[in-house]
Amino acid sequence: PEFVSTIEAMASESGIIINELKIEAGTGEKVFNVVNFEINAGASYDSVFNFLSLFEQNIRLIDVNFLSVSTAPGETASNFLTTQIRASTYYLNPQIEPEKENQASTVEGF
Repeated sequence: PEFVSTIEAMASESGIIINELKIEAGTGEKVFNVVNFEINAGASYDSVFNFLSLFEQNIRLIDVNFLSVSTAPGETASNFLTTQIRASTYYLNPQIEPEKENQASTVEGF
């Protein structure tokens, strides 16, 4: 749910219109799970550029695997584009406990 809210906020901020958002269930057996997602949207070139910039600045790592930008069918305005983005993001696997390192319980001088 948090990730969907983040995508919607980035879309709103950049000015793209999301037509479809597909999210696959998280997969992975290690510390990090991978969530693949696909966004189909309509936007201007500047909006797409701003949206991708927000991906880059986001605190959650997002890898864009596929990007397609084309003119929308039947559109006469050249500034409205159809965009498809396939990407992956990561989160900690709640099933695996992180390894605890031996840490001193006191700090010298305190």
